[in-house]
Amino acid sequence: MNPTIPLTKEDVSSELVESILRVQFPDITVNTIEILGEVHGTGAKLYLKVDHTGADKLPERMWLKTGFPAGHLDRMLSMSIYATEAKFYAELQPLVRVRVPDCYGAVYDNASGRGVVLLENLDRSDITFPGCIDPLSVDQIASGLDLLADLHGRSWEREWLHNHGIRKFLSPGSAMEKSFLTFSMEYIESFLKGPVGAVVPGEVRDAQRVYDSIWRLQPHYQRGPCCLLHGDAHPGNSYVMANDDVGMLDWQVPVLGPWAHDVTYWLVGGLSTGDRRRFERELLEGYLRKLTHNGVVGINPDEAWENYRRFIAYGFWIWLRCPPAQQPIEHSIALSERFGSAMADHHVFELLGL
Repeated sequence: MNPTIPLTKEDVSSELVESILRVQFPDITVNTIEILGEVHGTGAKLYLKVDHTGADKLPERMWLKTGFPAGHLDRMLSMSIYATEAKFYAELQPLVRVRVPDCYGAVYDNASGRGVVLLENLDRSDITFPGCIDPLSVDQIASGLDLLADLHGRSWEREWLHNHGIRKFLSPGSAMEKSFLTFSMEYIESFLKGPVGAVVPGEVRDAQRVYDSIWRLQPHYQRGPCCLLHGDAHPGNSYVMANDDVGMLDWQVPVLGPWAHDVTYWLVGGLSTGDRRRFERELLEGYLRKLTHNGVVGINPDEAWENYRRFIAYGFWIWLRCPPAQQPIEHSIALSERFGSAMADHHVFELLGL
């Protein structure tokens, strides 16, 4: 284990923070740190005030993000999400150059799945965090699609993709597959009988078909062409600048896979059902134009539309059965309504042969 990765909150010291920062700021001395706040979810985030010298351009306040003991820690470590996020900031962001918080230090350990990052504090008057409950505007969704087109286009079938240990999404035998298999049809049915299921259209309120849909998608995840995906691009993992430009947070599950996974998850998850019905084709066409601008050629528009429709099933599956320990129930209700309506509108079960 790398000694600069904290295992508990008590491990976060001036010396530890200094050792993380010294990779980018070799002359820094950290005199003291103060924990001003903390947020716990899939990862632990500590808001730090860092008194330092020797790095004039480094701000005093920043966020430390890592994994601390919690009920789901072992499962998260088995999927290496903390190590993967640190690897993204240290190695992949310099290659794709998309709008994310500045990273001041990132350390990871592949063997344990642990990692730690020190990130820019985005708590400013010109930045908002839309969250999951209220839908985003069409312009904000379009900005997020531009970001995804940069991420996808700059990594499209690139040889370097395979040099960083980034896994394919939902590959057979993977830790992700094993994790997904723990959510049984009966587990899904229990959610369909509760407040989440109440907002889902009746024609897609079918636990067996919901369960089967993720496995019908699995072969599509293994086919090319391949690019780097955010993997979890829902509105709660975004931030919005004053000019409506969107940035992405929480790079814990960047994976290799098909572009439609990110695009559908972002577009359907972020728009109101009414706006999605009116603008989804136009927004998809805008994404494809930006992808072409980034050098990707040969995507058939009709096939792209079919892929967009097909991958709605992933967002529906993930939010319908999302454990309350990972997301508030209000988020699951809002996103299940949007994805459920899209499932019904696009006859996705039938498209998948279910």
